[in-house]
Amino acid sequence: MKVRNKNILVLVAIFVSFASIAFYFFNRNNKTQVTISNKVIDLGEIKIGVQKKAIFSIKNVGNNDLKIADVIPDCFCTIPNWEKEPIPPQKSTNIIIVVNKDFEGVFQQVVTISCNSKESKHLLVVRGKFIK
Repeated sequence: MKVRNKNILVLVAIFVSFASIAFYFFNRNNKTQVTISNKVIDLGEIKIGVQKKAIFSIKNVGNNDLKIADVIPDCFCTIPNWEKEPIPPQKSTNIIIVVNKDFEGVFQQVVTISCNSKESKHLLVVRGKFIK
């Protein structure tokens, strides 16, 4: 019984190793390149309670589909919206960031894009000032 358990454990370890290697090569070969026209958007002065959009354009300039896995803001007051389907080579998409605060003052929000580009993570910045 002990030998059988060891054999199963060895087989599982081999399977996990091959799966990891296959995942590495699959992802390595599916990388693409992107350009982002403007990584910082200043929204200027915004009245408190008013939603304001910052629209970032991202273009797939590589040879593989661009897959945006996640767009993560650093604040609950920042809501991202992006295309969930793959973006073909030489096509563009918009990442829309909606900002809404209920207090006065200057703000700067950082949004992290995770995707299959060679850099894998890109930082966008939205800033402005909420006024009464």
